[in-house]
Amino acid sequence: MLVTVGGQAAVMVGGLLLYRLLALEKGAAGLASYALIKQLVVFSFPAVLLGLGTGIPRYVALSEDSRSAAETYLLAAVLITGAATVVVSALALVSPRTTAVVLLGNRNREHLVPALVATLVATVFLEVVAGYLRGRLDFARRTLLLVVGVAGLPVVLLLAIPEKSVQTLILLMAAGLFAMCVAVVALPLARAVAAGVRRVRGPSRVLLNYGIRRIPGEFAAIVLFTFAPVLAAHFAPLKQVAYLTAGLQILAVVTIAFQSIGLVFLPVLSRLFATDRETARRYVALLAACALHIAIFATPQLLLFADVAARAWLGPDFAGAGPVIRVMIFPVAFFIFYSLLHISLDAAAVKSYNSRNRLIASLAAVSAAALLLSLGIGRPIMAVAEAFALGVFVLGLLTLVSVSSVIGIGRSEYLLRASIPLGLAAAAAGFGVRAAIEGSTFSIPVLLLVVAAEVVLLALYVAGLVRAGATWPAELRSRLLRRGA
Repeated sequence: MLVTVGGQAAVMVGGLLLYRLLALEKGAAGLASYALIKQLVVFSFPAVLLGLGTGIPRYVALSEDSRSAAETYLLAAVLITGAATVVVSALALVSPRTTAVVLLGNRNREHLVPALVATLVATVFLEVVAGYLRGRLDFARRTLLLVVGVAGLPVVLLLAIPEKSVQTLILLMAAGLFAMCVAVVALPLARAVAAGVRRVRGPSRVLLNYGIRRIPGEFAAIVLFTFAPVLAAHFAPLKQVAYLTAGLQILAVVTIAFQSIGLVFLPVLSRLFATDRETARRYVALLAACALHIAIFATPQLLLFADVAARAWLGPDFAGAGPVIRVMIFPVAFFIFYSLLHISLDAAAVKSYNSRNRLIASLAAVSAAALLLSLGIGRPIMAVAEAFALGVFVLGLLTLVSVSSVIGIGRSEYLLRASIPLGLAAAAAGFGVRAAIEGSTFSIPVLLLVVAAEVVLLALYVAGLVRAGATWPAELRSRLLRRGA
């Protein structure tokens, strides 16, 4: 797991650095253009990935005894997603001005449409390749691909040719990422084609059976996590849209922080649920305890320091982003529940429990946004942020309830009598740190000081949980390190 954690950390750092460089070199409008394209690509995923984000690693993992079977699933996934991507890309390019009006909020932004399509193609191919490597438990190559292609290349391009326009930089990023993905899977794809394309029919049916039933849920999740900047672009200036994207990026950092566990656990749990359900249930109980304990610690800390991080990270243009960011990350505890626990539902069954939860959450968020905007309550940017926060809260709560009922998690696993007092003590210490830096310029050195204090607080918090009887830190370390991940 050390390789995966290190890679995820590198991707996180690369993303943070890229956003900072874009904010400094291209301003808030340039950053918003880049972030909007990235969000729209994610928004398009249900139409092109067809629910295979979890299906590819799941079925490749179940083919662990046959390299040729795993490569056939890879070829099937490339053909399925490739066909869907061609259709969606053609629709976007037929009338760039219409695409710009509908998706980018203004017809004058049609110059961004080719960059949007190129990013979609490269990102979908990356998802397929990363899913294949994940299913093969080849986390070293997957991590290298992400670090170089996702974290490194964009930063290098922006540093090397900062005078280029945002759309040109995005096109170059997409081309480089696509080429790297081709280099990684060219050989297994060639072997799969040589073995006979007819062999793809069976795996294609299996993948589509698993994936299609997840499309509504995938679309709902994408709506929930992308509607905020897209909707805000129609009601607020790009600078305020950038405030929203900063809040989303902080949540993305939270995702990356816990994604390593989920990345390793999906293929592992897929195999365990097929062979040893009780062991699988015990692993899910560990994930549930981990999610709750980290949420208890992280929620007050992020509320205390998110605005400090945004100002130091993105510069003085984001001095007014604090209220928006705090609303966006208020339900972070429930976001952590979702991030860590939803993969166990996908691993346990072909039936998609997550689809129902995502549909309900996205409906709650969109309905709240429509109501608040129609009533004109507060600033439009705050209305969108509040609606997003409600959706995340509902999603996390439903995920926790689903895992507890479907898989069966006992309350004794959570150690609430110890975790809540320890979390309150950490929050009090964090409040003291915030008071100490109040009035200072929120610069990078101040941010590094805050990070150091948070690392110490987290270490003390986890140590306190271990003394109280929490087993997930030791179990995760011992079990996952032996997976070679």
